[in-house]
Amino acid sequence: MKKIIFTLGFIIVANILKAQVLYGTTSFGGINNGGAICKLITATNTLNADFSFNAKDGETPGQLKLTQATDGKLYGMTQFGGQSRSGVIFSFNPVDSSYKTLLDFSVTDASEPRGSLMQAKDGKLYGMTAWGGSKGDGVIFSYDLSTSTYTKLKDFKQADGKHPYGSLIQAADGKLYGMANKGGSNNYGVIFSYDPVTSAYTNLKEFDSKDGANPEGSLVQTADGILYGMTSFGGAGNHGVIFSFDPVTLAYTKLFAFNGINGDFPEGSLMQATDNKLYGMAYDGGSNNYGVIFSFDPVTKLYSKLKDFDRVNGGLPFGDLFQASDGKLYGMAGGGTTRLGVIFSFNPVNSLYTELRDFDNINGREPEGSFMQASDKKLYAVTTDGGVKDNGVIFSYDINTSAYVKLHDFATNSIGNSSYGSLITNQKTKLYGMTYDGGIYGNGTIFSYDASTSVYNKLKAFDLTNGGKPTGRLLLANNGKLYGMTNYGGAKYVGVIFSYDTAAAIYTKLFDFPSTASSNGSGFIQASDGKLYGTTFNTIFSFNPETSVYKTLANFNDVNGSEARGTLVQAADGKLYGMTESGGSNNAGVIFSFNPVTSAYKKLFDFSDDGSYPFGSLIQASDGKLYGMTELGGVNNKGVVFSFDPVTLFYTKLLDFNGANGSTPLGSLMQASDDKLYGMTNFGGSNNAGVAFSYDITTSTYTKLSDFTGNNGSGPEYTSFTELPDNAAIQISINNKSITEGNDGKKILQVPVVLNVKSHNSTILVHYHTQNITAIAGSDYIAQSGKLAFPPNIKKILLPIRIIGDKTLEADETFKVVLNNSVNASIADSAGVFTILNDDGASANMALQATTKTTSVNLSPNPAKDKIQILLSGYEGNILIQLSNNSGQILQQIKLQTSSAKLMQQQININDYANGTYLITAIDEKGNRQTKQLIINR
Repeated sequence: MKKIIFTLGFIIVANILKAQVLYGTTSFGGINNGGAICKLITATNTLNADFSFNAKDGETPGQLKLTQATDGKLYGMTQFGGQSRSGVIFSFNPVDSSYKTLLDFSVTDASEPRGSLMQAKDGKLYGMTAWGGSKGDGVIFSYDLSTSTYTKLKDFKQADGKHPYGSLIQAADGKLYGMANKGGSNNYGVIFSYDPVTSAYTNLKEFDSKDGANPEGSLVQTADGILYGMTSFGGAGNHGVIFSFDPVTLAYTKLFAFNGINGDFPEGSLMQATDNKLYGMAYDGGSNNYGVIFSFDPVTKLYSKLKDFDRVNGGLPFGDLFQASDGKLYGMAGGGTTRLGVIFSFNPVNSLYTELRDFDNINGREPEGSFMQASDKKLYAVTTDGGVKDNGVIFSYDINTSAYVKLHDFATNSIGNSSYGSLITNQKTKLYGMTYDGGIYGNGTIFSYDASTSVYNKLKAFDLTNGGKPTGRLLLANNGKLYGMTNYGGAKYVGVIFSYDTAAAIYTKLFDFPSTASSNGSGFIQASDGKLYGTTFNTIFSFNPETSVYKTLANFNDVNGSEARGTLVQAADGKLYGMTESGGSNNAGVIFSFNPVTSAYKKLFDFSDDGSYPFGSLIQASDGKLYGMTELGGVNNKGVVFSFDPVTLFYTKLLDFNGANGSTPLGSLMQASDDKLYGMTNFGGSNNAGVAFSYDITTSTYTKLSDFTGNNGSGPEYTSFTELPDNAAIQISINNKSITEGNDGKKILQVPVVLNVKSHNSTILVHYHTQNITAIAGSDYIAQSGKLAFPPNIKKILLPIRIIGDKTLEADETFKVVLNNSVNASIADSAGVFTILNDDGASANMALQATTKTTSVNLSPNPAKDKIQILLSGYEGNILIQLSNNSGQILQQIKLQTSSAKLMQQQININDYANGTYLITAIDEKGNRQTKQLIINR
């Protein structure tokens, strides 16, 4: 007998003959509306968001005062940022510092809020935007916290008032009152009311410049029921005024006119302190022309200038004063030692002004908003600029300890959001992908996602200097590294080629695209010659991962195609195939081939009315044909599914999208292990958020499998499904060129596959098949029928599979092992050591393993007060300990390393968490998971 033992490379890929588990990404939707990693189970056509990215964060909150609602959370708005860069509504929980984007404003519906939210007696939040709406002049809206429902209530227009910069208040009569900066007959702004019960909007007062003009703040109602406010302009000298308005008699009275020396151009609002006086600030004027603090007595009508800002200790204030529980007034202004702004206090009893803190760039700067005091007695506010992304921060200030804490950086979104590319797999349980936005620099991320443990890990935040804003897919090259491209960043700001070493966690920028080649961020393939091939908008290029040599191979033009977007595919004939979005005879895109050996480019097909503007990539299916989709064209001009035969060059339109079954596909197809094609559309379906579908190339049957709903994701772009291995099946690829023959002239390969036994109450059918190799099983426990009965107390069986063939085993030959019952048994990864031997049964032995050890998690003490001891036993390798709240949000995460079967103890601090019920979960790299309930009770 000739026996050779050696180690082969192998790949385990998704293969589920009964039901596929497919993963994809969406650019929008998910729980946070920042996109999702979605999971499609074809057995039940279930489509869920397995992981939700954070939403696109807001930025530049402006003249904001946070509002604490009855649920204890703080609510506010940003002027810019979000999906449409038109601002967002957000919540911030001061208990666990969790930030969440609740709503993205849009340019057409409502945009650029300048003021704050308020919670009315009906429990809803009410607010205004300065722009957007049907006339582009702003809106009034409500947001129901109980149902997360946004409702536009009123579109501002010229006659009624437009561009409100301040906030609403609810007066004693239950109506909402506010001001618009412009509009009305004189275009100097108005005072208005809105009845939330009857939806009646009333223009109450039109400013005329003499009695005030262009208010930027909000109204305040004093104990006598009168409304007071300020305008930034108007009055004698056009310096702004203080006024009163009686909501019963509609009497308007100009009470005081600023004149420059006593203050100028007030931007904020008045507030009534415990001494019943009104206090406020003027942005400009005073002795130093940096603004003033003043009081106004509504009884005596006496105005008093209390403090001249001097810029050294603060100046040019935008916001309001706030009286805290210690009786002092707190506010923010520009200037200070750093010239980036200050926090100050003012004692109305003795007029003592104290500068408390200078802002700096990293912790926030340029404050334009106002303070509020939450139930924990701390002051909370925002800055307009500064922070990691220079788009503002949320912070707290403790008036007792003078502690300043930056709580959230706007526009950072550390984990990433909006994934515009497909996932790839390491052929086990790990998925890798990229996001277009998010990361600490706001330019996207590289991430991994473990489908078995649901653990998301941000690997790299793009910083633009070394690349940013990727839209394509990564490539796992044969050297084990990930390769990709970005759309922006680099030396010429048109993108880069990069690698990421997952083992060493090292990101390397390899090449800066020249401005003439502008990256399309699509992604690579690695061809049989080992080189990486890709496209820019106007070229085909190669990149050698060993030498880092970049070479332009072909140029697109309007005749042979232009604006390539998808990834290339290498077909069985060795040629590379791809598509362009436009160009060609009909300017609707082309299918082309490129021969990497001869460098010959050939346009093969011009898209037209039967399919136009392909956005994704081609795939070669098991029948040898190329398959793809177009964005538009077809009978309904909503896109098509098509096939293209690279031998006959015959194009066939297979399906017309019609809206109900999907519309406007912007990604690519994939062929799963059941030989069906799977894909997604960007629009269409029941919710017009896209659909997941299958197409059977054998029966020409199209099936809409599930609708995207928003919660499970929406709007998938530049993406396709990816299949992971399931417990029911395993597929092994043999990567050697040939195998030495046995004495009988046959090639024999033995592959050890581990079966994890879950139950002894049933018989498992084990099936092997391959296209080119005759496969048989070599275990005493497999009868001729193929059924495997598990002996008592056996938890794992090492199943040697002998593959016997009469031909040379070529590279990438595959065979599949399938269980008909994935509930009672699963298949683990193969060991990787393959044995070639003669067919004499010498190595066909069954290896039995004893019962696996159990795992446990114990907590002490429980209930606990400040610290908790976690005792672990039976875990292997790396261990992840997670502390979560009852909503599933991970509050703390610790990674440990331990050897097999050792007892481990870990202490964690729980001082920062409120009384209540929490969960402690331990997960090891073998998939062992235990969860225990923790009670915190002080």
